[in-house]
Amino acid sequence: SKQMRVSCLGYKTQIIKLNTDKTQIVNIKLKKETKELSEVIVKPPKSKYKNKDNPAVLLIEKVIENRTKNFANDFSFFQFEKYEKTQFALSNISENFKKKKSLRKFNFIFDNIDTTKLAGKEVLPVFLKETISDFFYRNKPESSKEIIKATKMVSFEGYIDNNGMNQYLKYLYQDIDISKSNIMFLTNSFVSPIASEATTLYKYFIIDTTFINSEKCVRLFFSPRNKTDLLLQGDLYIMLDGSYAIKKFEISVNKEINLNWAREVKIIQQFEKQNQTDKWLKVYDEISIDFGIAKNNMGIFGQRALSMRNYNIKDTISDSVFIGQKIITEKMQI
Repeated sequence: SKQMRVSCLGYKTQIIKLNTDKTQIVNIKLKKETKELSEVIVKPPKSKYKNKDNPAVLLIEKVIENRTKNFANDFSFFQFEKYEKTQFALSNISENFKKKKSLRKFNFIFDNIDTTKLAGKEVLPVFLKETISDFFYRNKPESSKEIIKATKMVSFEGYIDNNGMNQYLKYLYQDIDISKSNIMFLTNSFVSPIASEATTLYKYFIIDTTFINSEKCVRLFFSPRNKTDLLLQGDLYIMLDGSYAIKKFEISVNKEINLNWAREVKIIQQFEKQNQTDKWLKVYDEISIDFGIAKNNMGIFGQRALSMRNYNIKDTISDSVFIGQKIITEKMQI
């Protein structure tokens, strides 16, 4: 006689004897077999980051190669209309603070708590200033003039004094120029993610493609190779039109380092190519900082946002425009 072995995953194997002298109908019923398997953890193979043959690095090298051509920094004259919004708010506010008797007459401000400015954290607005102005610049001799055409300001006295606010304002009014090799921000110097030596300090990753104002861009994430270095991190949005221009960036300070009184930092800038030139000019500029001493203590959130429009880089500006104070305010208030 012969034997037939029947097996199936999850069932006990059965050996059936066969009679070779006659035709048979064999009915097979297997019994379930339960086995406990030890935990299995599946991990992707570790791959070492490298610059060679890395498409993200090849892309950023093109950005670095074309940065002088794309960024505007050599105009003899330019002018534009500027809208500026500066605001301060209390951050990391506690429930006990909200219940203070001294705040009862200001209960309506708690209806305006904002959770969008600090990654879902509550911030309570206490100061807001908006201005509309005309800005003029001359390269040689270098000079600028701002004529403020309209101003609006709202504040709640007793929460931020003028001296304290001025201390924070100076950090919000820093000029961030990503095209320079080193960026001065807060009290430190940071290497730009598009500096000549940037690929030795940063890692780059292509995340996806997206559209900004109907223009197709690559979203390129960058972060420090060494997490303890005083460097930046964030996203660069790079044009896919062959110019390798930066359409927009959103960056912050490396979160692994300690900046003491600055708990969170965000810088956003956006650019547009003007019809009068092939250069890309800044049309939006935002700096947001959460000032605080201790992680669980209430702090001050400050934000300054600028919008620029109606650029004129073609016409010469009369020398008379630059006579007198750099900033003057017309009498109009809104």
